[in-house]
Amino acid sequence: MKAALCLCGLMVVALAAGCGQKVYLAVERNVSLPDDIKALKAIAVLPICTDSTADVRWSGALTDQLQVWLLERLGRFQSAPILVDRSNITRIMEEQKISLSDLADPATAAKVGRLVGADAIVNGKVSISISERLVPSIRANLAPTVQRTVTAIATLSMSKVDTSALMRTKFINNTQSYVDAPESTVSNAISQCVQEFGETVFPSSVTVHEFTMDSMDCPPVKEGLVFAKVGNWPAAVERFDAATKADPNNPVAFYDLGVSRLMLGEAELAAAQSCIDKAVSLKVDENYARGQQKVIEIVKMGPGVKLYPFAGPKPKSGVSGFFKKLPFGN
Repeated sequence: MKAALCLCGLMVVALAAGCGQKVYLAVERNVSLPDDIKALKAIAVLPICTDSTADVRWSGALTDQLQVWLLERLGRFQSAPILVDRSNITRIMEEQKISLSDLADPATAAKVGRLVGADAIVNGKVSISISERLVPSIRANLAPTVQRTVTAIATLSMSKVDTSALMRTKFINNTQSYVDAPESTVSNAISQCVQEFGETVFPSSVTVHEFTMDSMDCPPVKEGLVFAKVGNWPAAVERFDAATKADPNNPVAFYDLGVSRLMLGEAELAAAQSCIDKAVSLKVDENYARGQQKVIEIVKMGPGVKLYPFAGPKPKSGVSGFFKKLPFGN
């Protein structure tokens, strides 16, 4: 095993695959803080309403994710409005004896916003439906299959407290299929509601970069590519890193390690660039050079850039199509 690892570097030219595994990285950056948002001093995310007591859990999850998402986005800008602490909103609602259903009334929602010191509020309504139906097979000898779907329908708005004027509003109808337990699919649908509404609040610029990973007949590299194929990037990084330690002159291992580090997000950007630069220094390769140039472009975007990996294929429907594929918080 050790001897095989030591030979990795010598086998690069002879055994590297001609066509590699393609992976995709979405790079997001906010163009600027919109002027109407910049003019605000404080924003309050009110609890999202629902008509069904069964959906209260999910309306709470949507409220939580909106709070986290807005906090992260506002944190990218200087002189951005603050986000009102949720505990203050809960306290005011208890003192005023305002229930969750009461917030469906715009005047009541605005009142809560005023009492917590906000000049804009985010509120709305969500409903979740989970359904199953039998789908007949196209072949007579096969039993019908069960089609399970989750649908999240939400209307989310941002409005001014003093005038109740709408600043942003978005109607979202998100349907997803699931196989076993629906909980994770509901969570995914809620996350995408947050992303779609968020795009109306903070328009962003999204570019998608394609990277082609290299391959060779080296055990840790082959293992890393298996992990990369299923999107297990921490495990892929561990295997490619092991390959670079076994052979510090292995360009394939360094390049694939750099691409995998990119997939871990913006915190690994500097380390990813270092690995890809090392690969380029070890081997003249057009694919490596293209990857290096893409990383340089990402670095030039400056702080605040966010990196989101996905397995592909490369989305063709623009930003909205991309966000539908994007798992929240990655």
